[in-house]
Amino acid sequence: MIFHLRYHIASLIAVFVALGIGILVGGVMVGTGDLIAGQKELVSSLEEEFNNLRSQNNELKRKNEEFALYQTFENKFNQAVLTILADDILKGYDIEVVFEEGDNVDSSQKEAKMLTEFLIFTGADIDSSEDSDSKDVFKILYLQEIEDIGEVQYKPSEINAAVAASDSRVKSLDKLKRKGISTVDNIDTVFGQVALLAVIKGIKGHFGIGETADKFMPELESVF
Repeated sequence: MIFHLRYHIASLIAVFVALGIGILVGGVMVGTGDLIAGQKELVSSLEEEFNNLRSQNNELKRKNEEFALYQTFENKFNQAVLTILADDILKGYDIEVVFEEGDNVDSSQKEAKMLTEFLIFTGADIDSSEDSDSKDVFKILYLQEIEDIGEVQYKPSEINAAVAASDSRVKSLDKLKRKGISTVDNIDTVFGQVALLAVIKGIKGHFGIGETADKFMPELESVF
């Protein structure tokens, strides 16, 4: 009798163990199914987000291209207007451009030529350093990526104005500013060229878009 009771108890234990295993396996399978479904949902969400980001990126690219084209036309228009307004505006002025070259010699020569051509167009007489000592010459120092004022060949007292391109990394402009020399840090733009015209005509200040600038550009009435 005892043997049969033990057998019966063992059978019951086996049944409960089997039931527990079945429940465990079923739960794992259900959990795996939920996991797979969750992964699919996550992948779908990531794909949708990626497509949205790609669409936004394409739209930004299109707008940037439109802006670049608009900026090109705007620059051409501004240059055309300045060409009309600045014609012979500096007639009678004697100007010398002192050009301190940076590492990129080709770029330096190109910028020097552009500035000189602009000043010639305004009617100014461009003097060389050899013949400017005996005349009342307005001296412009063109800086390009020069870190220390000590690298400049000319003393601040010999300079009337200092200019630099908007994409250059010129730190010595601030030192020249503290010496009381007028500065223009975006001479490669129409706005900087207008500011330089004002400085040559006697308007003191520090113009442009950099840290040394106190004002973007002077009042047009002081120039034209």
